[in-house]
Amino acid sequence: MQKPSQTMPKAFPNNMNSYDKISNLPDSVLHNILSLMPTKSAIRTSILSRRWRYLWRDRSIYILILDNSEELASSRYPEEFVGAINLYVNLNHGKEIETLQLFFYPGDQYESDYEKWIEFAVEGGVKELDLDFCHLYLPFILIRGQPLEDRKPFKLPSKLFSCNSLTHLNLSRCDLNLPSNFNGFGSLKVLRLQWVNINDDMLQSMLSKCPILEKLSLIECNDVTSINISAPDLYLKSLMVAHCYACELKIFAPNLQSLHFNADVNEYWFNNISSLVDAIVTAVGTNAYDFDYNRTKILSEIHHVKILTVCSMVLLHIVQALAGEIDPEQAPDLPITFHSLQELQMLIAFVDDSYLSAINTFFTHCIFPCLEKLFIELERHSENPSYEHVEMPMGGYVFDHLKMIKFKNFHGFNQEVRLVEFFLEKAVVLESLVLVAPNESINDNIGNDSTSQSSGGVFPPFHKRKKAPLSILHQQILLLPKASSNAQIFLYEYSEDDRSLQPTHTEIYY
Repeated sequence: MQKPSQTMPKAFPNNMNSYDKISNLPDSVLHNILSLMPTKSAIRTSILSRRWRYLWRDRSIYILILDNSEELASSRYPEEFVGAINLYVNLNHGKEIETLQLFFYPGDQYESDYEKWIEFAVEGGVKELDLDFCHLYLPFILIRGQPLEDRKPFKLPSKLFSCNSLTHLNLSRCDLNLPSNFNGFGSLKVLRLQWVNINDDMLQSMLSKCPILEKLSLIECNDVTSINISAPDLYLKSLMVAHCYACELKIFAPNLQSLHFNADVNEYWFNNISSLVDAIVTAVGTNAYDFDYNRTKILSEIHHVKILTVCSMVLLHIVQALAGEIDPEQAPDLPITFHSLQELQMLIAFVDDSYLSAINTFFTHCIFPCLEKLFIELERHSENPSYEHVEMPMGGYVFDHLKMIKFKNFHGFNQEVRLVEFFLEKAVVLESLVLVAPNESINDNIGNDSTSQSSGGVFPPFHKRKKAPLSILHQQILLLPKASSNAQIFLYEYSEDDRSLQPTHTEIYY
């Protein structure tokens, strides 16, 4: 593991927003900048920060990208967009096509055009097809006076289902109506369905007729009542089930290596998933407080994985299970020992007394004897739940192999400090603890008192200061008790973060 630089980080400027001068520009200026960029580059700016997340959407509503390099058309007006694509299609019959990405709103008057574009791609031997017929980033736009959610989804043309060249198929907000003579996609490796009308029989037909499918994602596909991923010769390596409300989930996939589960499923059966290496089990955005959908039983099914990501609600589900607040048949056999787990990521929405207790309970009843890396992502926009020093229960366990801990979005609140202290006292061979501040001002709505002292906490009132000198905080954290004499502690601004030190799961669907 490459250790972070030991150079003392600089202090925050008085106003973190001034640190990023470009983001401080008015929307009109930023829109003008984005209008000069290729569409794909403009879309990529959405990952910069929450400030940039949706700015690009006002650049162009309708987008079509061809062959991953040529932006065929983009426009804010559907007539211009349709006309440009139709002209290209008419002049390029027989052209070989590698990739086609289409983001467009369905409208009855253009359905024949959509069909022609898709058929054009099929005839060109398209390999990667990405069709979004109701753009995710603008859900409130009215089309001809009718809300998007009330419109009928676009029905895909039957010719698409005879495309044997497809290797990647991404469908969003459309009606998957398989023809009776569907023979499958013999070359398909990646299938992603989001807000797609597909029933149980269609799903089973797709899976049985895509013999080399490696990656399957089902997102918001609520017409599916039973998700049955079962076949001894199934080649599937990666499965995502997110925000689906199925009655049951059955997985019999001996080659499955990666599982991303964030759904409300009444019952599930896992059989022969011994090849599973990594898993994401979260409850964000679902009926997380409904005890009927407790996720803890899944943990006992995947105890052999090497990499795991869980959210804070899953920790609370452990507490619910111990309190007898869920159906005993849905409860796991505790404790759960993850014999092979080397990397754990925890997504903590809010650090207060209850979550501190839940974290302690989690590590008391989930044992990680081989854990080497721990990533904790805190909520970027967070407020200090109290100014008091918080005690955290201490179990009798230790982390014998934990060498690296990284906190993301560390604000310096007393509850967060207590959590840091908790791990420092438990990790007996720890080599590095990395704390990274949020990528924005962390004290915008808090007072400017820099002189008063905390009421029993380790820190001066960091949460009360407009100016947050990291050098002082770093020195304070160095005074915390440590079980490992070799542990080095680093406190960085967001801009100084070592991007090479990242968890395996960097893309998680909420």
